[in-house]
Amino acid sequence: MSAIHALPEWKHFLAEIRSRPARIMLLGGVDTGKSYFAKFLVESLASPQNPVGYIDADLGQSTIGPPGTVGYACFQHQPNNWNVPNPTHMRFVGTFSPGGHLLQTVMAVGKILDGITSNSPHYLILDTSGFITGSAALELKWNKLNLFHPDYVVAFQRSGELESVLHLISARCDIKVCRLPIYGGLKIRSREQRRQYRETRLKSYFAKSTIVELPIQTFVFYPIWFNRGVSLTSEELADFCHHLRTNCLYGVKNWDGISVLVDGPYSKKTLPELQYEQLHSNLTITNLRELQDLLISFQDGYDNTLALGILVDFKFPEGELLVKTPLTDFSQVKMIQFGSVYFNMWTE
Repeated sequence: MSAIHALPEWKHFLAEIRSRPARIMLLGGVDTGKSYFAKFLVESLASPQNPVGYIDADLGQSTIGPPGTVGYACFQHQPNNWNVPNPTHMRFVGTFSPGGHLLQTVMAVGKILDGITSNSPHYLILDTSGFITGSAALELKWNKLNLFHPDYVVAFQRSGELESVLHLISARCDIKVCRLPIYGGLKIRSREQRRQYRETRLKSYFAKSTIVELPIQTFVFYPIWFNRGVSLTSEELADFCHHLRTNCLYGVKNWDGISVLVDGPYSKKTLPELQYEQLHSNLTITNLRELQDLLISFQDGYDNTLALGILVDFKFPEGELLVKTPLTDFSQVKMIQFGSVYFNMWTE
């Protein structure tokens, strides 16, 4: 159990929710203590009779699971260590900030909720990110709220930055808003400190990883085009090598056109000629060097996230991906999902 300093107002809130099951959504900007308060609730309420579920939707500063994911853990006892709680459910979003990934973030929370419906805990906490400014942030918080159906919204704000979303919530008769003070002992972290925290979490997650070779033909890929059509022949690849003046590793052709994976810079002068030769087919060119160190996930047949990985390289001509991951059993993996952020274990 950690040494959490509980303010009197926090204790009053705790007393209020002890009487019945409750869903609690936490709102606040960066470094307002949302996760600190969530830990306070878990440590104060968790018991075998009244378990506490914790959905962590703070993609960049996660407490439950690695950054880039929405994680869930259920606590029946006070946790001994908050450093790396293992999520029982995890959904990959593939970014460290929800801006530009609103739909993916909301869907990840929804899938977590779907996964725990049959065994919903007595208390359920939704910890959100510090993304609170602008119309996109308002849309994200409002859609999360309507998906989560909280009994309580706990707001931590310094100077009115949450008033727009709280104004919307005031129209809801089924939600009680509790404005709680921010614990003054919290340290305001710099952007660099937040980056270091994220890297520490990812290094811990990948600490026992190995590099595995994965045949592309074995999996479905999203959103990248790999294995989505008929593979180009060696002669076709050689023709693309000639026109693009680079090494072409792999390619497919399908109803959307032709997609080619190249290794390094390529000539764009001959693209019109190539499209003419291919009967004006759409041509997608992906550079391997822009994929290396990309964060990816392994999904099962129900779109559950089994584990994360780091794309290391492409093995040619075998058609295999080299991936660093803690996952050892790939029998349940149906899809490999590519994220939009990078992490280099060797240089960070």
